[in-house]
Amino acid sequence: MDNLGRRLVKAVLAEEELAGLKRHMLSRDDLQEEARTALDFVADFVAAHSTYPSVAIVEENIKASLPEETDPFNYIADKVRKRSLANALEKTLEQTIRSIDARDPDAALDNIIESAVELKSRTIGGQVESYETSGESRVESYLAAKAVGGVVGMPTMWPTINHNIQGWVDGCLHVIAGMTGVGKSWVSCLAADHAANVLGKRVLLVTMEMNAARIARRIDAIRYKIPFGTLRDAEMDMLTEARWKDEVLKVREETTSDILIADKKIVRTVHDVSALVYEHHPELVIIDGGYRLEAPGSSNNWDKTVKVVGGLQLAGEMTNIPWVVTTQFGDSNETGAAKKDDNHVRGWNVRYGKEWTIDPDVLLGLYQDDDLRLVKRMELHTLKMRDADTIKPKCYINWDMDAMNFEECEGDDTPSAAHDDGMIRF
Repeated sequence: MDNLGRRLVKAVLAEEELAGLKRHMLSRDDLQEEARTALDFVADFVAAHSTYPSVAIVEENIKASLPEETDPFNYIADKVRKRSLANALEKTLEQTIRSIDARDPDAALDNIIESAVELKSRTIGGQVESYETSGESRVESYLAAKAVGGVVGMPTMWPTINHNIQGWVDGCLHVIAGMTGVGKSWVSCLAADHAANVLGKRVLLVTMEMNAARIARRIDAIRYKIPFGTLRDAEMDMLTEARWKDEVLKVREETTSDILIADKKIVRTVHDVSALVYEHHPELVIIDGGYRLEAPGSSNNWDKTVKVVGGLQLAGEMTNIPWVVTTQFGDSNETGAAKKDDNHVRGWNVRYGKEWTIDPDVLLGLYQDDDLRLVKRMELHTLKMRDADTIKPKCYINWDMDAMNFEECEGDDTPSAAHDDGMIRF
């Protein structure tokens, strides 16, 4: 007999809290035997009569009694939630033990990680929001955004992008797409270094494209303004080498800011990334090469893409920090030829599935052709923002690998209203 479930049904009747079950992440599946039957009856009765039945009516229809005493709803609902969570954890551990017994520790570890992240969501309750009573919070949110020029998220290093997307926003999935070799890995490093070195944030940078040491070397080049070729080929002059060694080897003051680099040796799935987030508590997640993430159990590439992109979006919402992920654009011939004069990247297809353009909250497109390479510039287009009501202006970036300058700059079509300091204002 499900005594805990019967106590929950009695509390639902007493406080008329059917909607509260959703807040505690509960459903009929969390109850057993006559308790589930009782809850089904209550839900059907409310739907039919727009009022709650009495305890006597419920007992008469389910042919079982409910407890005489009534528990506070929130208390007993949390008890039921924890029971369900414990049962799910027990099943996870049983499956993990079976994998270990089968001498398959990799499968056991994957099972623990995937199940732990999924079950973690059950500890995060949700509830509907009243429009009439939430006015104060909306005003506070507006005034907070107004005080910082509309940037409600973590600022990027490019003012136009901050204006377009309001920074890297908590709980949102931001995707940066571009052709092969255009510079997506460099943008990942730039975003990570700006967040850590300029804003003092703790960043998790996941690289699915190259190993952690190569990424760290790129960040060295960015942070200390060292031409990347000379650092990569060990051809720095004596003064530059001495300056670089002094910087990277000096004793650091204790701080929370850092760039934690994880490569594909330890990350294969979205769940792997989420596990690192719960372990290291970063304030920003950046994944270079998100299309390389795996989705165990996928039947085909499209199914894999759906699971990966959906998992990334859910992970952003659950962790409530910004997630920035790069993926690839491509046309049918993989030439990268521009298809539209106005907005080059809109003409391209997205490799590995259109979910990369449909699901994200923000989609940015990275573009460079021979003419832009000649003048050492890059274009960064805002292709999608869920709350946008107009087409957002493109952003021009210096792309100077000798001076390691990647600041925003003016382009040939930059409005003449731009001020002399190179900052484009709106």
